[in-house]
Amino acid sequence: MKSFDEFIEIFQSRFWRKLKETIVPFEEIPKGKAKKKFLKDFYENLQEKNYQPKSPREYIVFDKHNLVSRIVPTFEIQDYVVYFYCVKALEPFIAETEDRIPGTFGGWTLSNGLRDGEKDEITELESQYLNSAPYGSDTSYNPLAWRRHWQQFQKLAYDYANQTDFGYALKFDIANFYDCINLNLLEEKIRTATTGADHYEDVSLLFHFLRQWNKPLEGYFPKTVGIPQDEIQDCSRILANFYLRVFDNEMYKSCRKKKSKYLRYSDDMILFCPSKKEALSLIFYASKELHKIGLNINSSKVDTFENREKFNEYWAFEIFELLEDENIKDKKTLNEAVALYFEKYQESPKRVSILRRLLAADFEVLNKKNRSLLKNEYVNKEFLSNCDYRMMKKIYNKMNEESANHMVSLLTKLTFELNYNSFHYNYRKFREKVLKIDELDIEKMFIESKIEELKLF
Repeated sequence: MKSFDEFIEIFQSRFWRKLKETIVPFEEIPKGKAKKKFLKDFYENLQEKNYQPKSPREYIVFDKHNLVSRIVPTFEIQDYVVYFYCVKALEPFIAETEDRIPGTFGGWTLSNGLRDGEKDEITELESQYLNSAPYGSDTSYNPLAWRRHWQQFQKLAYDYANQTDFGYALKFDIANFYDCINLNLLEEKIRTATTGADHYEDVSLLFHFLRQWNKPLEGYFPKTVGIPQDEIQDCSRILANFYLRVFDNEMYKSCRKKKSKYLRYSDDMILFCPSKKEALSLIFYASKELHKIGLNINSSKVDTFENREKFNEYWAFEIFELLEDENIKDKKTLNEAVALYFEKYQESPKRVSILRRLLAADFEVLNKKNRSLLKNEYVNKEFLSNCDYRMMKKIYNKMNEESANHMVSLLTKLTFELNYNSFHYNYRKFREKVLKIDELDIEKMFIESKIEELKLF
């Protein structure tokens, strides 16, 4: 394990700021001298082998899709410290390296090699890029890295689809990916990767946490399968990406033999093939290789594309091109993009991604018709029910007084109707941070009672 000076150096201001951004507030986050004392006492606790993971502070329930819930734990400070420390210490061996398999995304480091200027840029531009990328995590340590890697993934998908030898494509993902990662196999892989390095205790500490964090649901039996999809996400993202490293290599080699292309972002994969024959052969091979590590393809989420036109339309490349950074404030281009959205993409699988990207636009440059139509896309129960407080804020700030009041009215009604407590936590934070309503009024009392009612424990 690292020395105390090395240990404390890991926890820079951004780590503590992200803890403050949780939608389930901590009673107290140590500051100044109290922070150093907390880390010193906890480090000694680790050294004496007295650390035991605590139960999650709360389980946040999200609407995953199609009436399915995603349950996300949010941890105590000591457990975030352990998880972050372990992954940070092991980063040189398990995060992205120079030998990364081409076309794979998801394993960038916790800092992603931030330059000093970029650290400031993240703080300044976080809200501007909020929810611009479908896979972006606003609570991650580096939201811009998520967006940057997503854009690279999209560009490669466009390039591969529009090459002359493209004839057939398959898009698929892994069923319940994080929940199905075999901890014994993951530990073996990490210990192999760190052979010869002085990280035996770090690996042991990491898996002590991963096997013991979920006692309220799994009792005293150590977990054997699954890593947490916690509120901050980055540590689990790195572990999950590392778990697929051998699989990526096998798929890359097999695709090269069949003159095909392999692309992966997190657990979403695309195969670009000369014909249907190669595509079917490769997805069969992917099923076998995933089975070796305890994973399976999600049979309900396999999409086929028989030509580039269908693929390009599915991914909505033409509208995202209009919404690139250099175009997002241009009056003519932005109005063209909004018109195209209502013409072709209002029912598209990429609808929500497009609307999130449009939140970075200046609505004032839209013509009256487009501005009115677009605002209606945001101020409705369906869209608002899946907004976090940051997106609520961006929408609210783009509305006139009448529309803003209507939005708040809809949010209040959803408080009574929804069973996903993520909404109630986010709406409570929106009221506090944006509406500046912190006093215990009747509505806040109801939100608090609803949160209590919806707790898993």
